[in-house]
Amino acid sequence: MNAILYYIHDPLCSWCYAFKTSLAGLKRALPPETDFQTLLGGLAADSTTPMPPTLQQSIQQTWQRIEQTVPGVKFNFDFWRDNTPIRSTYPACRSLLAARKQGVEFEDKLLACIQDAYYQHAQNPALDTTLLACAAQAGLDRTQFECDYRSPDISSAP
Repeated sequence: MNAILYYIHDPLCSWCYAFKTSLAGLKRALPPETDFQTLLGGLAADSTTPMPPTLQQSIQQTWQRIEQTVPGVKFNFDFWRDNTPIRSTYPACRSLLAARKQGVEFEDKLLACIQDAYYQHAQNPALDTTLLACAAQAGLDRTQFECDYRSPDISSAP
């Protein structure tokens, strides 16, 4: 009987981002008979409301703590100056579900693009424009991606 290892994550969880290298090492070290499955657990429902300043400060403090704790991890704090932060991770989750429809390999590619856009290039991952640009960068068929991303099946998923 094959074992299953479930990885439950939010694509915009800064701790998940910080430990992506460790996760990759774990995946490589798994016995071949182990089935690695990712499950999305969005931490923040759909919203267009700007993030309250206290929450912005809390997340920035988390980023600072991660930088002090996890060797080699750096964040681009310009995000907080250059954007109107919105606490909404469901769109990023839905984008990964849409990417998965074009092939399982696209989910990891899109995740890397979204996290890079957010954490390194200070782009807002709560915006469809950012997610669509990331999908194109990940090599997804943009028309199909947008159709899937906005489909009733995926748009109702967190």
